[in-house]
Amino acid sequence: MEKIFQSKLKTYLYYSILICFLIKSIFFLISSPLKGYANNFDANRYTRCYAVFPVDNSLIEKAHSKPIREYEYKGFFNNPLIEYDFDSCFVSTELIFQFPTFLYSAILNEKFQLESIGIVRILSIVIFLILFHLKNRLSTFQKVQILILTFLISDPAVLLYFNTFYAEPAGIIFLTFLFIILSQLQISYNNKLNFFLFFFAILLFFTKKQYSPLAIVFIGVSIFYFIKRNRTKRKTQLSKYVTIVTITLVSSVLLYNKSHYDDSFIKEINKTNTILGFIFKYSKQSQIQENFQLNKQCDNYIGKNWFEGQFWNGHPCPEITEIGYSKLILFLMKNPNLFFDLTNHALIETKGWINFEYPQTEEGKLEDHIFTLNHQIIELQSQYFTNLFYIPIFIFMLLLTPNVRKYFPVKQYLITIVLLYLSFYATIFGDGTFELTKHLFVFYFIFLYFYCSLSFEILFVFLKETKYLFRKTF
Repeated sequence: MEKIFQSKLKTYLYYSILICFLIKSIFFLISSPLKGYANNFDANRYTRCYAVFPVDNSLIEKAHSKPIREYEYKGFFNNPLIEYDFDSCFVSTELIFQFPTFLYSAILNEKFQLESIGIVRILSIVIFLILFHLKNRLSTFQKVQILILTFLISDPAVLLYFNTFYAEPAGIIFLTFLFIILSQLQISYNNKLNFFLFFFAILLFFTKKQYSPLAIVFIGVSIFYFIKRNRTKRKTQLSKYVTIVTITLVSSVLLYNKSHYDDSFIKEINKTNTILGFIFKYSKQSQIQENFQLNKQCDNYIGKNWFEGQFWNGHPCPEITEIGYSKLILFLMKNPNLFFDLTNHALIETKGWINFEYPQTEEGKLEDHIFTLNHQIIELQSQYFTNLFYIPIFIFMLLLTPNVRKYFPVKQYLITIVLLYLSFYATIFGDGTFELTKHLFVFYFIFLYFYCSLSFEILFVFLKETKYLFRKTF
């Protein structure tokens, strides 16, 4: 009877904490003044897909100065506000979360509040969690993972993105779903659940190019699980699942290719920021001359990103855009010390989880008294952050040893460590250190998830072993 009572108490406590985090998130999103990042004009790639703009036309060019509350559907054609064409729409799975509010505005010809998009995002998480709890029996490990992930989502650093048109929230939402599904697959495998791992990985892949390496890891894990678990199954059953996965992948690629968005301009900016503004900034002149054929004029712009060099008037060093990433990888392999120098310089330039470069509320800055992990991260960065960045490498090696493996869900942590470093290097070698706080947003999420999850798991192992030794002694 006592065990049943304890079990029920734990269940009630778990659901109470989970609901508390979700309610806290909703109240943050709908509270006044409006909280959400201002538009740095990247968001225009998504709003143009639905021809949605601020109700007040005068605010369109001032969207970068503060988040704007009211939007409405203004129509695709004969729109004097913008030079609109379908090429300016960036097709992304982020649009899934924005679609309900845009549909509401278009059909009913009504205005909508920016926070309604944030609520849709939170509701999508709630619906996923409800369905997941109904379909699966959860272990203590899984419940802890869910609580950690919802706790991180409820932090203002994440929620500020929820009240925006940026693609970052979709990345966090799909990552959360993937981590939760992965934790379940550690306990009990089934093909349906593995298909959803594959499906959400595809959605993550088409969210933002920066997140595609993370998605590829999950796609690889899904295929690995599928092949490993279905070796003995009949060919007809196996071919059925292969057909479903193939159709999903092919249809996703075809749908994505429907977008005629010309990203050559963005590629030019990204390569300039990465190569000229970051890699060459910390490279020796002899290293650059030996490996790259650049004109002398390029020397005057080394260390400058695309905006600092004012390259919109004409790129003075067009050879940069012709340098492939395979050549850059080879260059860094030849100069390993440079690779670690670049890593350390990027770590020094990180500024926390909340992006103070953008206004965060209608009134300007976020209130100082709001609890956020941002302050803890800044504290860590000034003292221990570099050490904490490299520690997962040693943990990775420890998890491969038999004595450690038996105590931990090894695959979950090995995959998380790989994702942690991929998210970091995909950022700094994708756009240099330009707007680093915004671009490292997902890295911080994975970083915090990894350390919180590992800390709780170590605590559980310690308590379990202590309890066992106590019983053995007495």
